[in-house]
Amino acid sequence: MRRSVAVFACAAVLSNACAGFAAPGAGAATNDAVTELEPVIVAAPGDPFGGLAGAGSAGAWLDTLPGVRLRSQGLRGGQNDLSIRGSSVSGAGLSIAGLSLRQPQTEHFHAELPFSPRILAGVEVLTGLEQAERTDGHLVGSVAAGLSPGRRRTFVTAGAGEDGLHWQEFLLEAPLSGRGADNRFGAGAFGGREVADAVDYPDNELDRLYGGGRVQFLTERSQTDVVFGRQRKTFGARGYYGVRPDWFAEEEIDDALLLATTRLRGAGGDEDVRLSAAQRVLEDEYRLYWSLPGVFENRHRTVTRQLFADGRTPSRRGFDAAWRVGGVWEELRSSNLGNQSRRRGVVSLLPSWRRGRTRLTAGARTEVFSGDEPAVLPQAGWSYDIRGDGRLFASYTESVRQPSFTELNYESPGSLGNAGLRRQRTRGGELGLECRVGERLRIQADVFVRRSENTVDWVRAAPTSTVWVATDIGVVDTWGREIFVRWRAHASLVVTLGYQQLEKREDAAVYAGRYVLDYPENLGRLRLEWRPLERAGFVFDQAVRLQTDNPLRTSGDEAYDGRAAVRLRPLQHRSLALTVAVDNVWNEDFQTLPGQPPPGRRASAAVEWGW
Repeated sequence: MRRSVAVFACAAVLSNACAGFAAPGAGAATNDAVTELEPVIVAAPGDPFGGLAGAGSAGAWLDTLPGVRLRSQGLRGGQNDLSIRGSSVSGAGLSIAGLSLRQPQTEHFHAELPFSPRILAGVEVLTGLEQAERTDGHLVGSVAAGLSPGRRRTFVTAGAGEDGLHWQEFLLEAPLSGRGADNRFGAGAFGGREVADAVDYPDNELDRLYGGGRVQFLTERSQTDVVFGRQRKTFGARGYYGVRPDWFAEEEIDDALLLATTRLRGAGGDEDVRLSAAQRVLEDEYRLYWSLPGVFENRHRTVTRQLFADGRTPSRRGFDAAWRVGGVWEELRSSNLGNQSRRRGVVSLLPSWRRGRTRLTAGARTEVFSGDEPAVLPQAGWSYDIRGDGRLFASYTESVRQPSFTELNYESPGSLGNAGLRRQRTRGGELGLECRVGERLRIQADVFVRRSENTVDWVRAAPTSTVWVATDIGVVDTWGREIFVRWRAHASLVVTLGYQQLEKREDAAVYAGRYVLDYPENLGRLRLEWRPLERAGFVFDQAVRLQTDNPLRTSGDEAYDGRAAVRLRPLQHRSLALTVAVDNVWNEDFQTLPGQPPPGRRASAAVEWGW
């Protein structure tokens, strides 16, 4: 309670600062970002100067977003999980065009994207009411993005680094008819490959290949996209998923995603309607070369289909409403988990009332499930626009999640599912501030609390346990606070600071938890972007972490993960960029996942042509 009061007092001081430093005569911020057809890009997906290294994988740029923690097994192009506000792997993921890209088989592939990240726009980290209003959402939070308006551009990149690391990628887009935003038709193609040896263990290799394309139709008030992407990835998985590291393992995934979306904006500018549909087919083959005769092997094929319509009604006398309706169909064919299918329907209505600088929202989201009872999830929020450019906000939200097929039914030498698991439900509240101080400083500060019931984690109940068991650990309470500051200290220097503090309390008494119960208690981050010359720049990204105690982590609980990159553009070649990067600058041995060694320090260099 003292922490909440202290942060609330800090927020009040900052809100006064926002008002005091606002430009004279500045009006109230509307914060109606949902009605913007082309939102501002807050990250540079796929840019090696921002991602520091990688071949345009989702992991390379997700790891640069404030408030997002990437838990990687191997390189960021390998096996990645997302965590937002201390969530488990099942609590956070990607949302593209309002569709949450869940993977119901295992949920270990929520950070996978078989598209080039360069075609995304408006990348944001959504939690609380914002997530409820703007996407199908995950249990705790989402990294959400739309699709950028196509334009004539070409990128070709090639890079190489230590331990056999090399990658190549390309993006080609061009309008095919029309001019400006008036009935313009365009198309594009993208692709890439990434290869690495000795990722963490000497025989854990990585080979990733992706490609696809999109077509787009733009008018003055609409944008329609059809995108197809496919990714095939093979990686050594020795020690992954908590399996004993003296057994070699390998995994291969084939991920194909077809997504179509159209977004319409009303003539008055305050109405927004979007229709999105997707089909995703993910084939996962895992082989474990254990000490017994033969090979432990399983094959899974998951098909997920989604269809959603969402939008915001026109504002009339201060009243409007965010709405969403749709359904998800999930089918599994598996050598280990059997053949299963399930369906989920969603209806959400969140009316809002605005008067002056105050906005109130209250509504509900209803989800119906095949083979389970419906869930009615209340959602509410309040916001107050600060004079200048900022707002205070508070929200209460609820969400549910069905256990993955793996949590329910898996049986392997390293993990054991539990068919008796029930649906997980969370209730969360947040209080925060967003503001801009002049043209140079942006601040966001939040306190949040979350209660999770029927919480599922993979645990070892006792020191003598040898397998991870999917277990209902009951109620888990989470308290946290976070602050992010972006300061343009000079025309050539941008400083980004972030800090997150977490505390959890659970009912169950277990020896070790792998995801929910393994989290950073304190996580700080400093990012410097310095461009001393017009054609030369430097990026340094430093994280400092204190992880909660876990008896299976042999590396210690502190980590100082640093990354750096230098980018040059030769004077003679304006379309050419050279980047030299170093990952894990201090050669840290911190185990992001208990018992799993990290990749060591790795230097790389890349050349990019863009025109």
